Amino acid sequence: MSRFVLNEDLLQELLFEHPECIPISDIEPGFSTLVSVCREMPTPHGPIDNLFMTMDGDIVLVEAKLFRNPEARRKVVAQALDYASCLFEMGYEQFQAAALKGDGGKRSKATSLYELFRSDPEALDESRFIDAVSRNLRRGRIVILVVGDGIREEAERLTEALQSHAGFHFTFALVELALFELPDGLGRVIVPSTLAKTTMIPRGIVELDDQHRMRVRPPTEQVARSLELQVATGTITAEDFFAAIAASGKDVPDRIRAFLKEVDEDGVKPDIRRAMSLKWEAPSGQTFNLGSLHRDGTVWVEATHPLPTEYVQALANAWGGNVSSKNGKSWIMVDGHLPRIEWAMDGRRAKVWVERIADFILATQRAAESEASSERSR
Repeated sequence: MSRFVLNEDLLQELLFEHPECIPISDIEPGFSTLVSVCREMPTPHGPIDNLFMTMDGDIVLVEAKLFRNPEARRKVVAQALDYASCLFEMGYEQFQAAALKGDGGKRSKATSLYELFRSDPEALDESRFIDAVSRNLRRGRIVILVVGDGIREEAERLTEALQSHAGFHFTFALVELALFELPDGLGRVIVPSTLAKTTMIPRGIVELDDQHRMRVRPPTEQVARSLELQVATGTITAEDFFAAIAASGKDVPDRIRAFLKEVDEDGVKPDIRRAMSLKWEAPSGQTFNLGSLHRDGTVWVEATHPLPTEYVQALANAWGGNVSSKNGKSWIMVDGHLPRIEWAMDGRRAKVWVERIADFILATQRAAESEASSERSR
């Protein structure tokens, strides 16, 4: 198998025909399937190489570049951000008109953006789609990708231009797309990899002593954990989640964040996709989902493998609810309904959940230590 040498036009065409090549789940895990909108979308600052969207109104801009010379390496990120800044200034109608002027490939010319998603049974209705796109444009909630071959060697230098656009809420990522030719004309293999994406990095603390000598201290463990939690809740996916949850009460997102800080002490991390799952990795390497908060405002705490029924029952008892079972699955119900997020995050009930999580983790850790001790004594 040999490496296939791309040119930029072929790279654009490849991405347009096969948007699944883009590892979007690694970059924004809550995004649904990408749909190619157009190539060469016109903007006042030049054409955008590839534009993708999702049925939820998410926007993904791609600058497809092959890094054959230092000049391209220095300018590509600034160029991608420059194109994106044009979108941040557009309303829905202007954005739609520009996208429809782009190259839509071999398919029939669309008369609206929504036409690309109308046939999907899970798509938003048209008015909600337009509202979502308009909101994303207004807030700068766009994914900007630089996709190409040969990015790896200067990935860090390529991100220097991000600082000047810090006021927007976009996600930026570098994606390397390697293409290999199979022998005997059997086809090609595409290997995508996400090299870097925007994140918050724990920084050191700079101190000056009496002689003006500089000393850098690493952040404390508590500060590092806090920054790690900000990273987990700082993506477009997370922002969309909290915006949806705010429908349950304006203060509910803040209550959830306070709850996350509490369970973070025990190593529980939020995994935010379409819902927020509370994940904890045991010493054995097993990952437990200790409960999920859904965008419709419901809380699911299920006794599915490997999570034991004892934890679910203990939390149900503490909340004054019961464990309902059907088709081999068990979950918590309160007064005949799934618990609501605003109810579960209310003062004492949130504290009780933190306590039951801590009890479960401690019991699991002790069981692992006991098993390890028994193994050593044999």
